[in-house]
Amino acid sequence: MLNARFAQGHASDDPAACGLLVHMIDGYEDASEPWRLCTTCPNTVYVDHLSASLVNRRIPYLYPGAASHGLVFAPDVPILCAFSRDVGSGGKPRGGCDGFTSHNTWLTPGASLSEVMQATRTFNEAIIDRHAYEQRLPHGVEAVLYTGHDDRQARKLHDAFLSHFGLSATKVPLLRVHPVERFFTPWAVEWLEDVS
Repeated sequence: MLNARFAQGHASDDPAACGLLVHMIDGYEDASEPWRLCTTCPNTVYVDHLSASLVNRRIPYLYPGAASHGLVFAPDVPILCAFSRDVGSGGKPRGGCDGFTSHNTWLTPGASLSEVMQATRTFNEAIIDRHAYEQRLPHGVEAVLYTGHDDRQARKLHDAFLSHFGLSATKVPLLRVHPVERFFTPWAVEWLEDVS
């Protein structure tokens, strides 16, 4: 099902039709429950949202500045706004969805999801409200995934998530990203293999 949604994804205002919504672990998570944001961690920038990328066959790029594992969010997890590139949303209220200046360019968060998908050349940034996402747990997470060959951190996250919510790997699988070889990067998705 996830591979089909990835393969058939296209520019649309419907997140499910766009492909997969993927959050790569980026260091803003709670260490004991890494599927949640840390709201009390010392020495970190305050973040009230999660960043994710919409990926599909045409736009196969995961966020490369993060860990090598992450979460596939369910398509009903609401997107506050989206940008056709990384906008450095960390520390900005609502991830900058109310508008902000970055890199001397005014970013208009009023763009439709379809417009963002059409403008994306590498990876995009979708801003997810923390509260809306956490209210959808555990069903707001469809899978745990990882890139490369080292699955230790992904398996640790996957096992903890399943144990915490009393789920099985048939409900929330562990997926290995098979990269697009011609791009020479583990961050470009070709297809996903269930390795639960």
